Amino acid sequence: MALNLSLLEILEKLIEIDANNRISLKMQKSANFGGQEAMNFVIENRTDDPASAEVGRIWLRVDL
Repeated sequence: MALNLSLLEILEKLIEIDANNRISLKMQKSANFGGQEAMNFVIENRTDDPASAEVGRIWLRVDL
């Protein structure tokens, strides 16, 4: 079964941004996305795009 969520929907479930633009995780362990699980989920904070990325790798451009 394919996971049919946009990146924005995933980020809204995982992070919150306060009035000072600080990012924090909403959870510490795992999340359930319509029957699919994301366990040990990692979003990298980066100021550039990686030269090559593996399928499923997610990063957040913190400089934009």
